[in-house]
Amino acid sequence: MPDDIEPVELDLIPPELIRPRLRKFAWITVAVAVVLAVVLGQFVNWTVGVVVPVGLVGPVMFALVTGMRRRTTISGSVIRATAGVTRTVDLDIAGELSISVRQGRVTQVSLHADRVHIALAVYMGEGGREIPIQAMKALADGLAERHPDLSEVFMAQLRAEAIGAALPGRPLFRAAGFAESGRKATTLTDEQIRELMA
Repeated sequence: MPDDIEPVELDLIPPELIRPRLRKFAWITVAVAVVLAVVLGQFVNWTVGVVVPVGLVGPVMFALVTGMRRRTTISGSVIRATAGVTRTVDLDIAGELSISVRQGRVTQVSLHADRVHIALAVYMGEGGREIPIQAMKALADGLAERHPDLSEVFMAQLRAEAIGAALPGRPLFRAAGFAESGRKATTLTDEQIRELMA
């Protein structure tokens, strides 16, 4: 990661908003495990009282700790995603680079760069949440040299936000319209990418 470029956060929901809730849930999980251990220890035996709660709560605690560590940043063209492990990908040499949309209770628009997945926006009806302007600009800059079409999508999004365009006038919201029901995710084609900039 370039040392002279300040990393920019790419998280759709800032980690500082999520961590307090995860910590609270972690304490609740520990309390439930202790109660379960005592009950099983008294009514079955102490071996079961230890093994069963650890087996049930262990994966939950791992997921919570991983969630508290989750952070994605970009510095120049290099994205660094940290959760259970840290993955780094340089957008200039990424083997797979695409925008995809997935439809469910909410529609999510994401950027995929090799094994790194970045949620760009989520929409439900006429509302939603998009990554901050600084993140959008950093992605546009990071993609500009080798992937000008994708960079232009983010620049078009920035221009739409600058003039206060409603959601239908924003490229990421229009990308959500390409979601195909019944499929896990739809990867946008080059033609669809160009349509977003029209």
